[in-house]
Amino acid sequence: MAADTIDLLKVNGVSVPMKICILIIICYIYNIRLLFRNYFSHLVNSLLRKKQPVPFSHKFSKADPLAPRLLERLLAFDPKDRASAEDALSDPYFSGLSNSEREPSTQPISKLEFDFERKKLTNDDVRELIYREILEYHPQMLEEYKHGGDQLSFMYPRLASISI
Repeated sequence: MAADTIDLLKVNGVSVPMKICILIIICYIYNIRLLFRNYFSHLVNSLLRKKQPVPFSHKFSKADPLAPRLLERLLAFDPKDRASAEDALSDPYFSGLSNSEREPSTQPISKLEFDFERKKLTNDDVRELIYREILEYHPQMLEEYKHGGDQLSFMYPRLASISI
């Protein structure tokens, strides 16, 4: 569809306002299709009667009995019922493989950690932050800057010495 649209817009005989109208119509049709698809899927889900799920243990009868149980937890339809990665790794199916001391696990990050994003910065503040970031890669200059050195030992390259 995209290639056809591009070919249509490349035609010389079509005026620019007509091309704009064509694009607007195509966008409108696309949005209607998305809206209809979402409505239709909701309608189908509400009209169909709920079937009892076939247990994975019946589908995968030759598999390890712990594997289908883990699959059912991981593939739960409702996201709230799904197992997290940490829960899945602690499942008995992985008992010989997982090591709880070795697995990374942390608490959620506090919103206070991102408090700096709420602060309104001026242009000078941004310049200062960028300069400090640059100094992180030059420890000697950083020390001079922290000790209040106005004249830093770093020499900027002259424009004539830069070869392109």
